[in-house]
Amino acid sequence: MSARSGPRFGIEEEFFLLDRDTGRVVDAGDIGHGVLTRGEAHGEFLRSQIEFSTSICSSLDDARVQLAQHRRAIAARARERGLVLASTGTPFLASSTAEVTADPRYAGIAAAHATLLDDHQVAALHVHVEVPDLEQRVRVANALRDWLPLLRAATANSPLWRGADSGFASWRAILLRRWTTSGCPPVFADADDQRNRTAALVGLGGSRDAATLAWDVRLSPRYPTVELRVADAQLAPADSVALAALTRALVAAADAGADAARDVAGHPTELLEAGSWHSARFGVRGGVVSAVSGSLIPWEAAVEHLRDLLELDSQPGDLIAGWLSGIRLHGTGADRQRAAFAEGGWPAVRDLLESSVAG
Repeated sequence: MSARSGPRFGIEEEFFLLDRDTGRVVDAGDIGHGVLTRGEAHGEFLRSQIEFSTSICSSLDDARVQLAQHRRAIAARARERGLVLASTGTPFLASSTAEVTADPRYAGIAAAHATLLDDHQVAALHVHVEVPDLEQRVRVANALRDWLPLLRAATANSPLWRGADSGFASWRAILLRRWTTSGCPPVFADADDQRNRTAALVGLGGSRDAATLAWDVRLSPRYPTVELRVADAQLAPADSVALAALTRALVAAADAGADAARDVAGHPTELLEAGSWHSARFGVRGGVVSAVSGSLIPWEAAVEHLRDLLELDSQPGDLIAGWLSGIRLHGTGADRQRAAFAEGGWPAVRDLLESSVAG
């Protein structure tokens, strides 16, 4: 198998702009405009954020090039303005009041969430993987639920909040739990069940439309894709590409076995939700809820289950295996941020963010 094998995919990365001296979030302004020839960079829900979306990719190499080029270009502009492009799930110093990008839809979302919005200063990595058939998409998304605790642990990269260690590997995950819909989705019987049950949620609380149903894995409301949303923004482009490779492999494995697994419900939602909280708190250091057994097992054992499922002996497999091995040896982004903060406060965290962002 080559790095080109597998379904088409796309990656969306969110970033913060931070003041270089203090680590506080600042308005992104027009910093992302006019720097790219491929993909799309634009403002996000918060004025302190930039989002970059790759074009539709058939190869991991293509995605890697796009992410690295975008990060380098925006990071250079940020340095010119005394700012830091930060690829992290939460900013070092959030503002006391979140400033929302001028947009009628965003304004409505902000009004619905009232003061919850002030803590909603989070940045994510989203991976879309194409599954053309709607019924198959539903079954694939069902299958990915069981892997959410492992994926949460592996991608935890938001330990710092308001200038202090939160005690969590992914504080972003905890902040998101306060939204109307978040975390692990339910199992859907088929496309009609998925359509009817999601439609019933629109208009409740802060769920204005299908795009505001913020589950960790969902059917994209815009594209024929399964969308993985569990990950914090990642320190380096290589981390983002590795997660895309893993997501693509999990989707392909679930797609291949979806007919046989049609009537398999997987683990209960409450178990996966508790497992995801556990991963948000402890990262890879406190064990992970097994996608196979549903029990809490060591990180290394959970990775072995993953290896057995995916048969990681191909070029994408080598990439995934190398990433997982790096996590075992060097820790997650959360571990690295926490170590930097303990050693040298914001200046050390800033150095880590700047040295990692472009790979």
